[in-house]
Amino acid sequence: MTPHSRPEPKFWQIPLADLKRQLGAGASGLSSAEAAARLLRYGPNTLEGQRGLSLPIKFLSRFRNPLVIILLAAAGISGFTGDLTSFIIISTIVLMSAVLDTVQEFRAEQAAERLKLSVALKEQVLRNEQEISAWPGSRAGRCRNSWPPGIWSQRMGGCSKPGIFLSTRHC
Repeated sequence: MTPHSRPEPKFWQIPLADLKRQLGAGASGLSSAEAAARLLRYGPNTLEGQRGLSLPIKFLSRFRNPLVIILLAAAGISGFTGDLTSFIIISTIVLMSAVLDTVQEFRAEQAAERLKLSVALKEQVLRNEQEISAWPGSRAGRCRNSWPPGIWSQRMGGCSKPGIFLSTRHC
């Protein structure tokens, strides 16, 4: 970019008619054939899920906490000096704490995922002048067939928010 050139405008700053022309979208949306061609060209429009740590790794990560390390050192010293009762008590408390923490984190992640699915938006796209569901039959596959550019809307509880779908890979 030269000092005298203007930065390229953001998509929301471009007039709607110009944006539709640039994206190859019309007022009637994409034709089924064009949507299928874009699906073949770009692949399915799915969100990449974050891959979490496995349960054993989550459990072992609890032992990186400095307080847990100090308690384990105290348990080791107690065991080394022959104080078997203190060794068993400290070790049991640390182990129970790590197990409970891991289980609670696992349950919280599951609850958050269920909540995310329960409040998911239903997206409609305009194909051949008809609104169709962007993810027929499955919330897990949302946005799969909503290839841009196209006219789309999001609905939640009867409210509608129309717009132009611009992303090629994300909802």
